[in-house]
Amino acid sequence: LALITGEPGIGKSRLAMEFGSRVAAEGALVLAARCPDVSEPAPLAPIEEALRPAALSLEAGKLAAAGPEWAAWIGRLIPEVGVSVPPPPSLPIDEERHRLEEAVVIALRVIANGHPLLLIIEDLHSAHPATVALLHRLTRRDLAVMVLATSRDTEPSMPGWLEASRMIDDLAHEGRGARIDLSPLSIDQTVEMIRSLIRADSRATRAQLEPLARLAEGHPLFAAELARAVSDSPDARELPQTLSAVIRRRLDGMPGHERHVLDLAAVMGEPASASLLARAAGRDPAEEAFVSAIEDGIARRLLREEPHRRGHLAIAHNLIATAAYALLSAPRRRALHSRIAAALADDRELPLASRLDARARHHRLAGEFTQAAHQYVAAGERAAALLEMGTAAQRFTAAVYLFEGQGMLAEAASACERACEARQIEGDPDALRPLYAKAVELHASMGSDRATLARLHRRAAEYMTRFGYCGVEVQASARGHVEAALRLTDGTRSSDRCRALAASAFLHSYCSEREDALRDALESVAMAEPESAEWLQAMDAYQCALSGLGRKAEALEAAQRRLPV
Repeated sequence: LALITGEPGIGKSRLAMEFGSRVAAEGALVLAARCPDVSEPAPLAPIEEALRPAALSLEAGKLAAAGPEWAAWIGRLIPEVGVSVPPPPSLPIDEERHRLEEAVVIALRVIANGHPLLLIIEDLHSAHPATVALLHRLTRRDLAVMVLATSRDTEPSMPGWLEASRMIDDLAHEGRGARIDLSPLSIDQTVEMIRSLIRADSRATRAQLEPLARLAEGHPLFAAELARAVSDSPDARELPQTLSAVIRRRLDGMPGHERHVLDLAAVMGEPASASLLARAAGRDPAEEAFVSAIEDGIARRLLREEPHRRGHLAIAHNLIATAAYALLSAPRRRALHSRIAAALADDRELPLASRLDARARHHRLAGEFTQAAHQYVAAGERAAALLEMGTAAQRFTAAVYLFEGQGMLAEAASACERACEARQIEGDPDALRPLYAKAVELHASMGSDRATLARLHRRAAEYMTRFGYCGVEVQASARGHVEAALRLTDGTRSSDRCRALAASAFLHSYCSEREDALRDALESVAMAEPESAEWLQAMDAYQCALSGLGRKAEALEAAQRRLPV
């Protein structure tokens, strides 16, 4: 594994692309992906993105040759491959994660088919730590795979930065990894680079070029932008004083139809297929005017082709994208975001999770909040299917506030409960507390009946009492939910009442309120149907209360009564 690090604009991606092009020319298979810059990245998203084009291009039956079980897991990872086998069975979450990771290894082996393989992962600083861990494990498998990753060294707070640094240090110590740190060019090197790129008839002197070289701060891409500015002003009399002004001057010189394509690419915010850009522009991808606009953007070095993602285009650099986006009026931005969201609905080149996330983001930025919320729900469902529970909870939570803002309280409450379920599986009580509070608030605003509110408080109480020992805040939240559930079920003998009493007993035990714990546990046991799920939970609470009181023999007897069931 090799990790290329450096500041933004220093040439990390260019170096990775050049290396990929060379090894591809020598017969290696090159797969590439970029880690999305989102607040809670999905662990398998970049791996799925890298595998997907190659997996879809395989001959029919190749993946099936891995065996029905693994073909099913590969189909779960990349649904579009369309393997004709039943879906994989439901397993404990840790075992399912292991199977999905093993499916990645098997898919790589099938795709490589005996050839050396280069896996390029860009922007590893934005990756989920689990993505970095998976790459680390890949280097230890019996695979002819080299991983080449790029990462900014200016993002220590990003999720993948620390994990990537640790990984490369471990692998370097074992002799299986290398870090390539790219540093800025010197002033002399930058001056010479600008001079080599400017037009031959330019009369710019070193004295005129040196301030530009200092402005570039040693960044090769910035130096190239400034060189083009010099070429456009051979007498160097009207050279702009900022890189932003350099870029704006270049954009202002573009014809209208070409600028429209560039604006769409800027609003897109990430590499996109030419067919997707064409649909967003309302054009036929084979239309001469559209193809000419793309070619002109590439010739001007405002657009670039992604070398290892056939047919994909991107703005040449983030600075260009930022300048192009800033020049658009707010109504124009919203209109373009809306067109992109609509075009993404028919896109089959992006992985499903990435497509859903992108549609949600563009609908939201277009001001189409209801559509955005539905896409976030679909993205949460996809993340949950891949066992990425933190990502699922984040997507469901985004939907909650969008639905609520549109007055769609029932939909908001449903999304909130699904976010709670995802956080429960993830095991994060601190993230769960505000979600259950929000769910209760939404149901109260809707005028939900006592039984619904009781069920919600009971579920929160049950879960949080598992973590009553974690801290005062979690204990206080659990106590509030227990008291609410008991108040709402007072006078009933419902399942919710029985389970709320058991949760209350657990909480009292954690808080050393031993007599209260025994009282609630006994009431829960008396209320439960023998050998039912409620009875098992009540017996657990009873055993815990007896142990807290030092009544070991009775606790052992309770355990023996429960064990056969």
